[in-house]
Amino acid sequence: MSEISLRIKEIVNFSGLSDRAFAQSINLAQTTFTNILLKGTEPKSDVLRAIIEVYKVDAKWLLTGEGDMFETGEKKLSESPAKIPLLRQTVSCGPGDEWQDSDTVEQYVEPLSALPSLRGRKVYAFRARGTSMVGAGIMDGDIVLFDGDRSQDPLDDIYVFALEQRVYCKLVKYDQLSGRVRIYSMHSGDIKEAELVREIDLNDPAQLEAFHPFGRVLAWMHENRIMYR
Repeated sequence: MSEISLRIKEIVNFSGLSDRAFAQSINLAQTTFTNILLKGTEPKSDVLRAIIEVYKVDAKWLLTGEGDMFETGEKKLSESPAKIPLLRQTVSCGPGDEWQDSDTVEQYVEPLSALPSLRGRKVYAFRARGTSMVGAGIMDGDIVLFDGDRSQDPLDDIYVFALEQRVYCKLVKYDQLSGRVRIYSMHSGDIKEAELVREIDLNDPAQLEAFHPFGRVLAWMHENRIMYR
């Protein structure tokens, strides 16, 4: 087994993630990652670059074993950062900082040390209810993690959002020309079969006031596993 493969295995063990979750976090096929860990296959440069960027690993250490595992000034994964606020089903619809209100937060979940690829982001959580997004892999009771950065550009993606002060997780598509937002459920894995459940006209002040996108889904926790987008 190559020395680099051994060091990658050390990073995986340090992260606390399963091999599958770690591979997902760097957008690598499970079989390819298994070959690196078990067979000692030399990882390609794009794999090394992804590990360095996502986990803030020191490049010299990864390539040669010299120096410290992490970049200078980076906190080690074993340190305990702040936990993630889990929002209630009903929330006040202010900026992200207001979601930390005790009336809004149901509880706090896994520290970000268990989710190293999300470190440095403003991450919030929401517990999915129902089966409307099973086609995307999100099951009833899963804890959905989303990007709470308020400067996000609107994109067609899975979002956590509030509609009339109730929180949902669904596929959202923006029609920039008409100023409309279409909200879909995904009972099937085929996005072409997504079910339109609501259309919102952002040119209508009342509808605009009722719709509050919180952020794009980054990952979700399912049966003690981390599933990445």
